[in-house]
Amino acid sequence: MADLRSRLLPLGRYPDPATSSDPVISALVNRLAALPPPKADPEFRAELRAQLVAVPPRLVAEGVTAEASAEPRRGTERALGGVRAVWHRVPVRRPLVAVGILLAVFALLLTGAVLLSRTTLPGDSLYGLKRARENIQLSLTSGDGARGKEYLTLAKRRVNEAAKLLARSGASGPAAAGGINAHTAGLISGTLTDADSDLRNASRLLTGQAARTSSVDPLQLLLEWSPGQASRLTLIANRIPAGALHNRVVSSKLLTDRVLERANRLHADLGCSCLVQTSSDDLGPLPCASPCRPTPPATLVPTPGGPNAPTGGSRRPSSPPASRPMHSQTPSR
Repeated sequence: MADLRSRLLPLGRYPDPATSSDPVISALVNRLAALPPPKADPEFRAELRAQLVAVPPRLVAEGVTAEASAEPRRGTERALGGVRAVWHRVPVRRPLVAVGILLAVFALLLTGAVLLSRTTLPGDSLYGLKRARENIQLSLTSGDGARGKEYLTLAKRRVNEAAKLLARSGASGPAAAGGINAHTAGLISGTLTDADSDLRNASRLLTGQAARTSSVDPLQLLLEWSPGQASRLTLIANRIPAGALHNRVVSSKLLTDRVLERANRLHADLGCSCLVQTSSDDLGPLPCASPCRPTPPATLVPTPGGPNAPTGGSRRPSSPPASRPMHSQTPSR
């Protein structure tokens, strides 16, 4: 205190009254010191005591409540922490695995849709997927013979679809073209148009291959397939009354008859020289317009040193081989 007072004196503070040399101040200090100490009121003391006693339990209660309210938060945080830890261990978090799972799910759904589309008909929701699958399969087929056979399969499938459209309930109705409602008639007509296009493509590929290679196998496919297609179209035409749709089915039947006739005529002209430079139309190479003359076989020329070569020092010029009469038989048309 002495040090503090000595430090405060330079700042202009008053000195301690108890050490003052002023007699008035000294007398006042002595009188104040002689006064008795104050006594607290008993009621005030009782009230203060009650308040001090009540404070600790309240503080304890508030601490317990805060601890209890903090416990659920800590439990929630622990649960969320466990979920986060599990989530970090899940493989989906890895991009490549996630992409693989998505592709697998997509492939599974696409496979199921493709399987369901096999029995769809024109106008159904999945019919476009069915046609897309057919186009992919056709694009993966190589070779004129294999592609021609695939086109025949598609043409048969289109005609079968037209027959199923006709058999669907509600296909017949009043105020319709040929006894069939306009929507179904349009679907049947469009399906037969696709069948005709597939048949023309098949005929061009198979007859062209037969003319180039003088092979009967491509023509045999057309000869065996066409009668069945004509029968299917005849059954459809018989179920449709006279009208535009009936005439449309008959048109596809006539196209099938043309393909069958073309295959028969080319089959008779196989081996003829006229097929080498013949022109073509929508069904492929045209048959020979002139009498058939079989293409002569290639002449074999013996090589020197062969089994027929002369031995000895001098060689005589080889005489041309004796020509044998060729008996050509013109196939009956």
